[in-house]
Amino acid sequence: MSRNYYCLIAGLPEIQPDQNKVGFSLVEFKKELEEQLTAEDFELVKQLFAPYDNKNLLNLLQKRAFEENIPANYTQQELSEELREPGLLNNYLSEFIRRVQQDEALADQPVKMENLLTQVYYEEVMKGKNPFLSQWFEFDLTLRNILTALSCKKHGLPVEEQLIGNTEINKTMARSSSKDLGIAVEIPEIERIVQIFETQELMQREKSYDLLRWEWLEKNTTFNYFSIEVILSYVIRLMIVDRWIKLDHQTGTAMFKRLLNDIENSYQFPKEFNI
Repeated sequence: MSRNYYCLIAGLPEIQPDQNKVGFSLVEFKKELEEQLTAEDFELVKQLFAPYDNKNLLNLLQKRAFEENIPANYTQQELSEELREPGLLNNYLSEFIRRVQQDEALADQPVKMENLLTQVYYEEVMKGKNPFLSQWFEFDLTLRNILTALSCKKHGLPVEEQLIGNTEINKTMARSSSKDLGIAVEIPEIERIVQIFETQELMQREKSYDLLRWEWLEKNTTFNYFSIEVILSYVIRLMIVDRWIKLDHQTGTAMFKRLLNDIENSYQFPKEFNI
C-alpha cells in the first residue's frame, strides 16, 4: 500500500521554472528525503539522481575530475571499486562497465560510450514498478531521441545509430523525411517540438524543452496530492531549476561547442557531412 506524505508535501516551497534562487541545495533536499521517505520510496528518488553517477562514472573512465558536492548515489571510491570488480553494485552500472571492458574501441568514442550508458540506464528505470516514474522516463527519452533525430537530419548525419533504444518511434524517425519525422500521430506535441528546435537562440531553445518537461510533470500529477508521485515530480522540477540557476549563457554556449566537438571526434564523418 502506498504511503502519503502530508507534512512533507505541505511544507515544500513552491518553485517556478524561471526562478533564479532556491533556499536549499539538491544535496540537502536529498538528505531530507532519505530521512522522511520509506526505504522503498527513496529508491525511486535515487533513480532520478542516477544521472549524476552516470556523469561521474564517465569522468573516471575518461580521466576527468570527479565531481563532489552533487546529489549522486555513489562515492568515488564505490565507483572505482565497481570499475575494478564489476557486479558489486548489481545494477545497470555493472552491465555498462562489463560491456565497456569487452569493447576496447569505446574508450576512443566518448559519445558512443555515453549513449550506451544512457541506454542501459533508461532500460533499467523504465522497467520499474512505479507507473508514473516509468512513464516519465519514457517521455523524457522520447523527447531526447526526437531532438537527436532533428539535429542529425538538419546536418545530414546518420540518425538510427544515434538514437537510444529500439522502439517503433525510433525506426519511424530514422526512415522519415518529413518535417514531423512521421510521428505526428504517436507524438501530438511534435509540431511544438519542431518549432522550438527551429529557434535560433540556444539557451531559449533549451529552456523551452524544459518547459515541455515541466508541463508534462504538472499534467501527470494533477490528481495526486500527497503521494510519492508528487515528490518525484518536485525532485525533477527542482533539478530543472537548479540546472538553469547554474547555467548562464556563456556556459551554455561552451557546453554546446564541446558537444559538437565530442560528436566529431567519435564519428568519422564523410567530408560532405562536415558541420
